[in-house]
Amino acid sequence: MASSGGMTGSGEGAQRSNSNKSGDSSSSTSSATSGGSGNKKKKGKLLSLGKFHIEVESAYPQGQSAVAQTRARTADRTPQTRRPNYKSKEEFLLLGASPAASSHKQNFHAAAHPPESDRLLPREQVMDVSGSPSELACLKAAAAELARLKARDDLLEELAAEGSAELKAETNMLLKEFAHLLQTYKMKGCISFYGRRALQMVPSNDFDFVVDFNHVLDEGYIDLAVKIVKENDACRGNAWLLGTAINFLRTRRLLDRNELQSVFLDFENLPVSMKSFAQYDALDLVQGDASPFGQENHLVTARFIGRQIYISAEEHVLKQNLAGKTWGGQFEAKDIYIILFSRTSILCLIRPSGETLVCSPENRVLDIKKLHEIMSVK
Repeated sequence: MASSGGMTGSGEGAQRSNSNKSGDSSSSTSSATSGGSGNKKKKGKLLSLGKFHIEVESAYPQGQSAVAQTRARTADRTPQTRRPNYKSKEEFLLLGASPAASSHKQNFHAAAHPPESDRLLPREQVMDVSGSPSELACLKAAAAELARLKARDDLLEELAAEGSAELKAETNMLLKEFAHLLQTYKMKGCISFYGRRALQMVPSNDFDFVVDFNHVLDEGYIDLAVKIVKENDACRGNAWLLGTAINFLRTRRLLDRNELQSVFLDFENLPVSMKSFAQYDALDLVQGDASPFGQENHLVTARFIGRQIYISAEEHVLKQNLAGKTWGGQFEAKDIYIILFSRTSILCLIRPSGETLVCSPENRVLDIKKLHEIMSVK
């Protein structure tokens, strides 16, 4: 029985081994057959890596798949920055983007997202000021100074409006000429020569407003120049022009009422005298000629000042002719003004003609002939 049982067991093992061998041989035979029949293999389903991750994560609860756990472990905790797009015209202007468009977008973004310092704080937060007593005192002093400056600015604006209105309403021709000189002489941008001179009064705290007499002559304001010289010769000063000067300073928004009351108007480079040629006496210009032997004759010689006047007058006529201006011989002795600064510095001006004449050679000759005729009478 034992032996038969053993044989039986061995027989079953032999049968299993035979079946395994037959299975192996059949599988090898089938593989060989399939290989022999042109390597035809049944292909499985192909997935991309991204779809594979999606299917794996969908098959497991959230956060329990191996892929999700791996991502959680390897996640970078630092904030990620966007990769630069090297083909973008907005990020790289050298690639052809418009700088104006880029700056417009930046300005729009800055306006939509102001920095923290520019954002308005709640009223409670603004009013809640805490600090040491010295800091609070400094803040109060700064607030008082700002209030003072605001009040001063309002006052200067009011004075400027008043001064401008009074200058426009002026009817006196000489005062209008003086105001025009202060407002327009040697303009640079929107400020005149005397506007720049007024700026110097503020830091220096010196309220002497000085006008150059030569500037009046440069503008051709002969009547204004004559009046200025006469008033100074009579020791009446320049009070008649002070109001116009103060109104001009008001428009500059530099001085308040108290400072304007301290303004003193003065002129520099004033001549010794200024009068027309008709006011000169013949003895002032010429003298009788005497021979070396003491014999009298009817000849006269020009005095030194007479020669200076004649030379200055002729130079003035030639200079105006070169500038394209002419009188056409239509001027008189009363139209010629002699400005005496010193014995050796004499300037001659002829009142401009009211008509616009062509500066032709004929008119130039008429100017010289008329000048000689007037000078020879003396």
